[in-house]
Amino acid sequence: MKFNVTKPLNNETKKVIAIGKFESLHLGHQEVLTQAADFAKINRQELVILYFPNQDGYLYSQSDRESLLKRYEPTHLIEFGPIPAVFKTSREEFMKWLKDSSIFTIFVGKDYKIKPKNTDDLEVLAENFNLHTIPTVRKGKTKISSTLIKTMLSNGEVSAIRKISGFNYFYKGIVVLGERRGKTLGFPTINIEVDKTLTLPKQGIYASYVSIDGKRHESVTSISTNPTFTDSDIVKFETHILNFDEDIYGKTAYIELVELIRDPKTFSSNEKLIKEINKDITKTKEILIK
Repeated sequence: MKFNVTKPLNNETKKVIAIGKFESLHLGHQEVLTQAADFAKINRQELVILYFPNQDGYLYSQSDRESLLKRYEPTHLIEFGPIPAVFKTSREEFMKWLKDSSIFTIFVGKDYKIKPKNTDDLEVLAENFNLHTIPTVRKGKTKISSTLIKTMLSNGEVSAIRKISGFNYFYKGIVVLGERRGKTLGFPTINIEVDKTLTLPKQGIYASYVSIDGKRHESVTSISTNPTFTDSDIVKFETHILNFDEDIYGKTAYIELVELIRDPKTFSSNEKLIKEINKDITKTKEILIK
């Protein structure tokens, strides 16, 4: 559902709303959403989640973010966008929409602003609604944020992302026909078409899981330009599924990156590459059994 300032939600039932970018669904976002969902259930009110639309550089696709948000069982899931509409909506218009929608309780993070340059939005909201401001969540002295997760992803620190997200970083895509070089080497891979507008992981070899048709498999994933075989700058997303031999072209695959094993290398022969791949598989099994 798209936000429309001129079309409030039905006003027959009291509602509680969680508002935020919810870009990465890290532990801070989860705290806002969990408290809002719990409040709605205890008070038998409808839960509204209002989130901002995807932009280039986001961590997850729009559909994946929606799937994560739906875990909180909102009655209304609303995209506050497109972006021009966000900036055109005044604070007064937004507050009127909330009141006309019978929203009495609001959950937001402590840094929330209706408009980027506003400094007193929380005070104004508190004067007009039952406002719950959720403190910043930290790991040690570090503030958990989507920006931090993007930095970790660019550094290949996917195991650290899991600690501040509660789940593995993942991406999805359609399985497409590749050059079948892996099959020739004895390690067939699936090639994934990935949305390149998202923030992408550091190039490297990762211990991973792949889910297809609802089944989760252990795997090794290569995200690289394949320096041994080409001098192209095109990054390819290839996954070797352990103990798997099925035709899955055209299907959607979800890849969870668990831990970076090594950086990409150039090998002088297929024999040396095969030896290294076997090491990668052994290391992957050790990581995934933890």
